[in-house]
Amino acid sequence: MPQSRPSIFGALLLIALGVLLLLPHPLGFWNFAAHYWPVLLIFWGAIRLIEFYLPAHAAPGRLSGGEVVLIIFLIFFGVLFSVAYHYRHSGFAHWVGFHNAWYWGNHYSYQAHVQAALPSGAQVQVIGGHASITLLAGSSSRLDLDNAVTVYSRDAAHAQARFQSHQPQIERQGNVVMVWPTGHGEANRMVSHLRLTLPPSIPVSVQVRDGGLHFQNWKARLSLETGDGNVEGGGLASDINVQHNGGDISLSQVAGAVSAQGHGGDLHLSDITGPVNISGDYTGFVELNRLAAPAVFSSQRAQIRMARLPGKMTWSIGHLSAERGVGLRITTRDQDVNLSGFQGGLRLEDRNGSLHLQAARLDGPIQASTREGDITLVLPGDASFELNADASNGAVHSDFPLLMRGGMRSGQNVSGPSVVQGRVGQGGPAITLSTTDGSIHLRKAAASH
Repeated sequence: MPQSRPSIFGALLLIALGVLLLLPHPLGFWNFAAHYWPVLLIFWGAIRLIEFYLPAHAAPGRLSGGEVVLIIFLIFFGVLFSVAYHYRHSGFAHWVGFHNAWYWGNHYSYQAHVQAALPSGAQVQVIGGHASITLLAGSSSRLDLDNAVTVYSRDAAHAQARFQSHQPQIERQGNVVMVWPTGHGEANRMVSHLRLTLPPSIPVSVQVRDGGLHFQNWKARLSLETGDGNVEGGGLASDINVQHNGGDISLSQVAGAVSAQGHGGDLHLSDITGPVNISGDYTGFVELNRLAAPAVFSSQRAQIRMARLPGKMTWSIGHLSAERGVGLRITTRDQDVNLSGFQGGLRLEDRNGSLHLQAARLDGPIQASTREGDITLVLPGDASFELNADASNGAVHSDFPLLMRGGMRSGQNVSGPSVVQGRVGQGGPAITLSTTDGSIHLRKAAASH
């Protein structure tokens, strides 16, 4: 009997793994591996499919016992690694303090201090591993670096040697001052708590593997790129940009633009004068207060745009509310939405949830829809508008007298069929309301005294 040719998968798998390890990954190798390890299974299946169509005398038979064991091993450890990686970078892991769970063993603390003169028009860039940065306003044209370093090691001698070999360094490249909290080399199992004292008119850029940024009363632009870290500060006269995959953001009194990308836990913004652009998922509590310029929030939970927010907006799992929003445009799902005192019209689309909406004044079109839930819209008692209301499996209730299509007039406090089209008063902005499973209620606001 002719011998079947051995499978070439093993050799190709080794080659593919070697290539993946050598390639540069914008996301970082471990991030890349956690997301894309199933590609190995696809690659394996493709090779077996090619071998299936080889001539009968050359094609291998069914999967061998060793291959079955290897598949089970790959799936089990691939899923385990992916879950562990995503857990470590989750807001919950940061909240319970397990996001740096590899810091087990003995730890030893050390202090380092370095200073350097700053050139005219200086910019500071911090590059490191695990480092949290605190910016302190100084009056002299000098950079003072104080680094509290924690070294995790099996004994004091090894910790001391590691600390001595990873001293902070400051170098100049033109007017850019480069800061390495633990030197140029890879500083594994070392955590820095860096305090930088310099004039607040100097822009600072931070790129660290993990760690946050803390500041107060800063004048120049700030940016942070980190795997996991909190951002906290107030009194910023310029822009701030944050890219992170874990941690909370809390900013107040920012005169410039605020932008953030990635993932995190809680998000708190208040008294922001410049535009706001947030792109990412924040799994904790989100609170926005007094945003003076246009704002955009894009996440898996909601897409939100607004012209400005003189009041307050909050959202968490299952609930979204806003007070005195202007020009709101919201697309969300599985949220009960409560909007009070909104202006500038409204466009709201909710997949599943009840909507309670109260307009401060009717100065633009209103569109609101949901699949499962009631819609309640409260308007000023003297409002005039064109109504198109559709409650597929419910009814439409109105406190306003309606001139129906065809000339029929309905009185106040009436219930109508599931679809109502008509005019209130002299007509005006279009109001379009739609729900699949629920009823629609149009209410008059209580008269103010």
